[in-house]
Amino acid sequence: MAAAASTRASEAASIGAACTPNTMTQLRACKTCRLVKSRRQFHKDACENCPGERPHTAGEREDFVQSHTTSAFTGLVSITNPQESWIAKRLGLQEYVDDEGNRVPFKVGVYAVVLDEDQVASSQVDSAELGLGGGRGYGHADDDDEEEEDDDFIAPEHEEDEGADDVDDDDDDDAAGGGAAPRSP
Repeated sequence: MAAAASTRASEAASIGAACTPNTMTQLRACKTCRLVKSRRQFHKDACENCPGERPHTAGEREDFVQSHTTSAFTGLVSITNPQESWIAKRLGLQEYVDDEGNRVPFKVGVYAVVLDEDQVASSQVDSAELGLGGGRGYGHADDDDEEEEDDDFIAPEHEEDEGADDVDDDDDDDAAGGGAAPRSP
């Protein structure tokens, strides 16, 4: 079984693909590029898309998983051709700038559609600093407003519109015309 997983990982790397999740439990998404893998896969391989140093020791790998990934995301999308995919373009997942300044396409893989910004706002990695797409779904933290939520929100009072509830109560029209005419929206 371990040999099969190792073979899949090497095949994925040879075609420019990230490891796809091998289980549907303990899924995590990279906070920078939204690549989705299992916790164990991030622990072992880090993120194939994101530039930077790879953690070497077990402690560094666990710190990486805690600080660079989140389990708070919504939706999954499988991207098989990042350069041509309309959804990859829409989500800003076509290419990124590596450490040498080269434009590199995202890896084929499974991505989160949206990260839950409320959960990751305090530790969100700024994707623009890393030269990543910055498409919809990337959360950006506002350090000043982090604690403020909707404390000042006051719901507007709704005035009842007396005319809106008036329905034609004349039964004479119904009897003579064979029923009420359908209303257009």
